[in-house]
Amino acid sequence: MALLKKNISIAKISMTAALILFISLLMRLFLAASLGASFDEAYYYSYSLRPSLSYFDHPPMVALMAGLFPAISGVVSPLTIRLTAILLFTIGSLLLYFLALQFMDQKAAISSFAFIHLAPMVSLGAGTLVLPDSGLFFFWVITLWLFFQILVKNQNRLSLWILAGIFTGLAMLSKYSGILLGFSLVIYLILYQKKLFLSPGPYLYGIFALLVFAPVLLWNVQHDFISFAFQGSRALGKGIRLDLFFSAIGGQAGYLTPMIFIPLIMVIWQTFKKGIIGADSKHRFFFFWGAIPVLIINFIALFKSILPHWTLPGYILLMLPLGIWYSENVHKYRWIKPVGRTCFIFLFSLIILIFFHAKYGIFREDLLAKKGWITEKEARKDPTLDIHGWEEIDKYLSQQKIDPDSTFLFTYRWFLSGEVDLATAGKYRVMCFHPKDSRGYGIWDADLNMVGKDGIYICSDRYFYDPIERYSEYFESISPPDSLVITRGGRYAKTIYLFRCQNLLKRYPLPYKLHG
Repeated sequence: MALLKKNISIAKISMTAALILFISLLMRLFLAASLGASFDEAYYYSYSLRPSLSYFDHPPMVALMAGLFPAISGVVSPLTIRLTAILLFTIGSLLLYFLALQFMDQKAAISSFAFIHLAPMVSLGAGTLVLPDSGLFFFWVITLWLFFQILVKNQNRLSLWILAGIFTGLAMLSKYSGILLGFSLVIYLILYQKKLFLSPGPYLYGIFALLVFAPVLLWNVQHDFISFAFQGSRALGKGIRLDLFFSAIGGQAGYLTPMIFIPLIMVIWQTFKKGIIGADSKHRFFFFWGAIPVLIINFIALFKSILPHWTLPGYILLMLPLGIWYSENVHKYRWIKPVGRTCFIFLFSLIILIFFHAKYGIFREDLLAKKGWITEKEARKDPTLDIHGWEEIDKYLSQQKIDPDSTFLFTYRWFLSGEVDLATAGKYRVMCFHPKDSRGYGIWDADLNMVGKDGIYICSDRYFYDPIERYSEYFESISPPDSLVITRGGRYAKTIYLFRCQNLLKRYPLPYKLHG
């Protein structure tokens, strides 16, 4: 990595870029410390409580990220589980800025850097929340650095190939879509640099990427390839669904903001026109590791519902040609400069609104329901209510002096079990009793035989599943629930119910039948 250090030392960060980084870091730390953990984040923390070569939903990097600072500090909180993601994004975005300086002047590089931090999908998704995308972002950027040295600067050195393979492997350990790095590389070499196949570099790249990714392969072999099958089922569909495609496009426009998304569409065409039809090596680079991942994911959206942030890896690199486009056209068209200002105002306003609504419920859906503008059911769909109140479970268990050696906790849904795991910081054995979809708990529960022990079933009025209907045959008796009333901004938010279940009579059947 000496070459990387050398390039960074030459390309000193400008005061404007430093200010962007500082302000972004403060805003992201503020949100991370202020808001409770989402269902996914709490679930990823539960990964860290159960170290493994891989997991049902994702490779293992997210477990390391979610568990690192809680282990170091001894404090388990939404902030500590997010700190690694915040740190990786801060470093990764800075590396992307230095990479931008290899393609463009400083003015355009600063524009690219600003867009990276202004796009909510990037700065609030990968940059604030602990998600698989956080690790993918970091290792994707480092791999791009190495590809730039090899392919654009023509430094066909074995050490660079090996490092590229290692960091591609780490990207795949973060999220399976990291494989798109290697996919684009193979196509690029076939079309433009076939001679490199006569050198050992590309083969060493593949070998080291597979070696780093080997723990995930081994885990899947041991578990009937259940993770590959689960993720594969999310990418395969039957027949073209234009409704799903346009829904995906709309989601990306929302996550990026239309002010950024619409110019990015023009940028994708520009990278194709200049890099593929033309012979511009930098736009060709942008097309292969920016546009191609975005196009592949959106092609999947023609057949299957996707989540907008799946396109994140491609949009990361496309921020660079977007910065070039903005810098070249900002003085030509009067409307472009206000777009940049609007992006900042939008992001800042979004953060403030998220904070105040999540904390205090400033958008009164209940009042809208009373006026008949929305239904009562729609008023209860507010997702910010889901992040509230889970810490009360730990207080309740402490006050009731519930013995973790003789009592286990369980829910009906995996995302609720994740919140319980985070709330209790691993002090209790947490399980998920669902007949079909318990995600990782369906595997972890196989190692826990709780027969003869008492259980506490936990749910809320937002996700109420009657334990009498589902679990009567499994327990000697189930008592009426204790209730924890959760308020927000001085108003009722939800109720968490805890049912005492005496003496588990037999094991709850696991949803996954593994033969490994």
